[in-house]
Amino acid sequence: GDLPTACPSDYMISVTATNSSDNRTFSGYGLTTIDVGAPGEDVYTTRIGGYGSTSGTSFATPLTAGVIGLLYSAPCASMMTLVKGDPAAGALYLRDKLFEGVDQVGNLAGQTVTGGRINAGTSMALIMEGCGSCPTPYNLTAQSIAVGTTILGWTAVTGSTFDLQYRAV
Repeated sequence: GDLPTACPSDYMISVTATNSSDNRTFSGYGLTTIDVGAPGEDVYTTRIGGYGSTSGTSFATPLTAGVIGLLYSAPCASMMTLVKGDPAAGALYLRDKLFEGVDQVGNLAGQTVTGGRINAGTSMALIMEGCGSCPTPYNLTAQSIAVGTTILGWTAVTGSTFDLQYRAV
């Protein structure tokens, strides 16, 4: 019941910290206000003068944000079409996959909305299951303009902007 976790928003994800046994210990809980658990106790990290362990939702929350960023990077054309066409619906879709992918562990059942701890691998697999195959470009052409300069062309089923990655061989 604290702020901001008690504020109603479909776009806010509230996190509680868990320990190495996947139990919530010192951090907040709430069946309707805290969504998920994430590692946050005895996190090994940098500190002044070297490295050490520390605890807090200040570690569980950015870990969760990182997992959400990872989910946004899924190579899924249909998801990105949703995210670009309707960012609000895309955010809710990713939130749902994050929640569906949690591991039911520790004492989180009855203490959080999902009853579980985040699992990046499971959430990513759920996104990829809903993707289908990515449309491949066709009619690839290469035209040499000068030494070290080539124009590539192709036809694609959808999209107008593409990222091209290459590697010198």
